[in-house]
Amino acid sequence: MDKVNTLYLPVELIDYIFLLTDFNTCVINKKEYCLEKYCKMYDNVWGWVIGNGYLESVKWLHINKKEKYNTWCMDIAVENSDIEMVKFLYKIVFLEKDSKYFDITYTKDYVINMIIDNGNLELIKLLYKFEDIDIDNIIQKLSENGNLDWTTDKKGIII
Repeated sequence: MDKVNTLYLPVELIDYIFLLTDFNTCVINKKEYCLEKYCKMYDNVWGWVIGNGYLESVKWLHINKKEKYNTWCMDIAVENSDIEMVKFLYKIVFLEKDSKYFDITYTKDYVINMIIDNGNLELIKLLYKFEDIDIDNIIQKLSENGNLDWTTDKKGIII
């Protein structure tokens, strides 16, 4: 049996190498030191991970980062039509009410209007799934904007 030579690098060097990658790579590899450094170095970590669709990174930030996201995080997710990201942000902000930095009512109306203006059918279907949304109001707004290209019945939206 042949011996395999293994090279071990010091932790500091490994961390330095990971700092040369991106935030999401550090999340995937569970490099806590690097993640903390990234959060201190960059003010816009939330925007970057949401804009790139890195849901696992957003979850890490939600659990570990001291300051919270604000309304522009949802703006980015809706603009990118990122269904899973919108669903996660909606859940933590509106259903779990886990945000002390903005008015929930204003933000919910704002998000609904953004989704309606975006006209993305998948995002609109997502709104329909949330129990605390007035679907009749959304259908009215969609028809006013000319984005209503399906019909409804008493049970809800038929696509």
